[in-house]
Amino acid sequence: MTQVELAVALGERYGGSMVSMVETNRSALLLDGATKAAKTLGVSLDWLVGLTDDPRPATEISRQLAECQQQRIPLVGEPVADAPATERDVPGARPVPVRELAAAAGGGALDLDETIVGYLYFRLDWLDRHALDPSQCDVIRVSGESMEPTLPEGCSILVDRARRRRRHDRIYVIRTDHGIVVKRSGRVPGGHWQMLSDHPAWRPRPWPPAAEIIGEVRWMARVL
Repeated sequence: MTQVELAVALGERYGGSMVSMVETNRSALLLDGATKAAKTLGVSLDWLVGLTDDPRPATEISRQLAECQQQRIPLVGEPVADAPATERDVPGARPVPVRELAAAAGGGALDLDETIVGYLYFRLDWLDRHALDPSQCDVIRVSGESMEPTLPEGCSILVDRARRRRRHDRIYVIRTDHGIVVKRSGRVPGGHWQMLSDHPAWRPRPWPPAAEIIGEVRWMARVL
């Protein structure tokens, strides 16, 4: 950038003085002071100047990721067989159980199998940012095409069991007389609720009076 372009980009408050500091290398002194302040406070320089919401130094983030890699524990990925003995075994991450859909006795209806078949690990800061309690969450796999393209068949979804209050235009896992379904909620004029499918070939259905919301879908992953 030219001197004029830099001054214009920085604005009236900083333009002239900052160009002069860059030319005379005095900006390095400010950067050195900010770096020392970040080290003294134990925070990242990016956080100190407002470029990120994560105050952890890069060295701390790298250390936690390295520990997870050494233990062969994915933060998000294929489920592992067992959760750690304590949450401290996986710094910066928490396990969420993976459950499967299984045929229930009688009528061939689908229901949630309470057996845990594995775990997925999610970053603790990500869980906190989205107000998710891992002890109240499950990961299940979607079957069927009614929620495509939003939820492709075979994708994994994270279900928050703590969120069971029906709200408009949210996606829920719902137990009905015909089994477990994943549908979007919709409210039509007059106050009536419907189960909506994102696939255009599937028509809306009235919300069954006895339907039970298992939880709200908060995250989705798929293999490309």
